[in-house]
Amino acid sequence: MVEEDGADVIVTTCMGFFGLSEDLMKRVPIPIVDPGWAAVRMAETCVRMGMSHSKQTYAYPKGVQRES
Repeated sequence: MVEEDGADVIVTTCMGFFGLSEDLMKRVPIPIVDPGWAAVRMAETCVRMGMSHSKQTYAYPKGVQRES
């Protein structure tokens, strides 16, 4: 990918690659994003920013009380 396509980073998109990015980076000259850690860090960032799911898109079912 680096030589043929000019890739400067690889993002693995399967949890089957979870934990393998360090070993893979020893073999290629570019960073490899680990899907598991990327998901965890994204969730942490959303929590720190006070973000949550869309209340309009993912509304509470009718009859379910919302937390205040």
